[in-house]
Amino acid sequence: MPSSRIAIGKIARRALLKIAVRVTIVIVASSAIGYLYILSSLESQTREQLEKYAIARTQQEKSLFDLAQDNQSILKQELLRQLAERSDRNLSSEFDRLFVKYPDGVTRNRRENFDQKRQASVFVDDEVTINAEIQRRVLLFYHLANQYGSAWNNRFLNLYIVAPENFSASYQPGFDYAAGLSNRAYEPGEEYFLVSDRKHNPQRKTVWTGIYYDRVLAKWMVSGVTPIDFGKRHVASIGTDVLLDELVKRTASDRFQGAYNIIFRSDGCLIAHPDLMPPGQMSVNRVEKLPLSLRLNTSKLKQNYRNSSIRLSPKLITKIDYKIFSAC
Repeated sequence: MPSSRIAIGKIARRALLKIAVRVTIVIVASSAIGYLYILSSLESQTREQLEKYAIARTQQEKSLFDLAQDNQSILKQELLRQLAERSDRNLSSEFDRLFVKYPDGVTRNRRENFDQKRQASVFVDDEVTINAEIQRRVLLFYHLANQYGSAWNNRFLNLYIVAPENFSASYQPGFDYAAGLSNRAYEPGEEYFLVSDRKHNPQRKTVWTGIYYDRVLAKWMVSGVTPIDFGKRHVASIGTDVLLDELVKRTASDRFQGAYNIIFRSDGCLIAHPDLMPPGQMSVNRVEKLPLSLRLNTSKLKQNYRNSSIRLSPKLITKIDYKIFSAC
């Protein structure tokens, strides 16, 4: 009798153990399934929130680029209107009052009449023959840059108008851009003009450059440029710069909790990354050291010895389309 009780007890313990193991397995499996479900739901919610945030930030940043394009369209129409007006007025006296040829052969603003906080900086290359037609366009660029540049200065760093003959007017309060251009400078060879010529921009639309370094301003930037054709002749290009350090600063500081922002152009060009390109620390070496997957349009920088400017080879787009990606 005792032996049978012992046997029954062993059988009961085995049965209970099996039941306990099975219950434990069920509990663990249920907990795991519940955990994975909750985790999946949280990930889905987070992705949805990130997507909404990225779309909102993209629209916020894109508004600045759209505004630049709209502004340039307005200025383009006014410049064409004034070019179409006939004028027999002799402009030599006004031209000579405002501008003078310097010892290096370049024509710039007269120091005694130039208020760089309120007036556009003018550059006319020493090889340009200054006839009545050139005088008229230089003065037109100068006055329009003053008028529209001052009106838009609360949103934009500068406004400039460059001619294919190699003369320009640049409005940037407190900065004399022409003073930084020597008689070796050739602005039509710069990326901010090349993107607008007929070879690179046959559609004749507003385009945005890739990232480049402007030696005169000593800043990394992208530029929006609108070509202006009078008849079939390319007579000018309007440009506005957007500084990369400001864009990167906003990208790094205004971000979704637990994530960081990266801005790419629609063709894959890296525009801003808070770790790889921190504000105030962007340099040629830093761009060269970017991972291959994040490089810009070219594997190496090119030197333009004519005006000591460092820039990246342009890969052009004909529409404004910058996108923000948020990553955890």
